[in-house]
Amino acid sequence: MSKLNKLVVFLGAMLLASCASTVTQPDWKLIQSVGGVKVSNPEIQNGEYYLPIELDFSSYKRGTKSALVCTGTSTRVGGKLIFLWIKTDLVRFNPQGTSICPDARLGLIPDGDYRVIFMGADGAEVPISEVTVNLADG
Repeated sequence: MSKLNKLVVFLGAMLLASCASTVTQPDWKLIQSVGGVKVSNPEIQNGEYYLPIELDFSSYKRGTKSALVCTGTSTRVGGKLIFLWIKTDLVRFNPQGTSICPDARLGLIPDGDYRVIFMGADGAEVPISEVTVNLADG
């Protein structure tokens, strides 16, 4: 491969990398800066439990077109703990995204009381709430 071809391949790779999504996990400080996150008791949707999430990134601005969008939520249940992850992206890479986070899928979990722990990008585990799963309420 000639030097010119290598340069073209390198520049093409750099261009693709600069256009790539920047999906990331926010830290707790960022979550607090947009008003925090609230959760409610899980609800049944389509035969599975979902954790209602109240988190809106619309107040976050960094530059003129760098607003954040929420690209998703995920959870892992361990014992009586629900670990919650939030995924964000810059609106310029995800223009169809929304600033409001969707409810987090829990699947089928036993009735009972659970502590919800936010999992931050910096490795922080921040307790945010206690919720009750009760099939009779669903």
